[in-house]
Amino acid sequence: MNDKAIIYYRTATEDKETKAKLAWQKQICWDYAKSKGYEVIKVLTEVESGMNFNRPELLKLTKAVKANKVRHIIVTNPDRISRNELYFALFKNLLKRQKVQLEYAQFNISGADEMLLSGILESMAAYYSKVHSQRVKRGIFKAKRRKSTCGSIFARRLHKILLKLKK
Repeated sequence: MNDKAIIYYRTATEDKETKAKLAWQKQICWDYAKSKGYEVIKVLTEVESGMNFNRPELLKLTKAVKANKVRHIIVTNPDRISRNELYFALFKNLLKRQKVQLEYAQFNISGADEMLLSGILESMAAYYSKVHSQRVKRGIFKAKRRKSTCGSIFARRLHKILLKLKK
C-alpha cells in the first residue's frame, strides 16, 4: 500500500499544443514514479481550467484519496491541482488527513527544501492566476471602450460570465 501512486496531469485549454503539453507531463511523472519505485495504480488526465475545482478527474483523485487507495499523488507542479490558493489548501488538508504525499515530479526535492519550495511554487501559481485574470478583465474593458469584440474565446467566455455576475 505504501508505494501506490496516482499520476495526475492537466492542461487548461484544448489547442494544437495540448498533446505535447500532456505528453511532457506524462513523461516527467512516469520517470519520477519509476525512480521512486512506486506502483502507479491510476493515471488521470484532463483538459480543464486550474481555477475550476469541480473537475471530473480531480474528483476521481479525491475519491481515491478518501478511500485510502493511494499514498502518493504525482503531478509535475502545484498548479496542475489548482491555481486557486483556497482550493489548493483544502486539497492539501485532505491529503494530510489521509497521510497522502503530493509530489512534484518536476522538482525532485525532499525535507525542509520541499516545504520551502512547495510553498513558493503554490504562491506563484496563485499569483500567476490573479495576474492573468486582471489582464483578461483589462482587455475586456478596453475592448468595450473601443466597442470591439475581445480577441480570444476564453476572454469572450469570461466576459459573458462577468456580465451574468453583474445581473
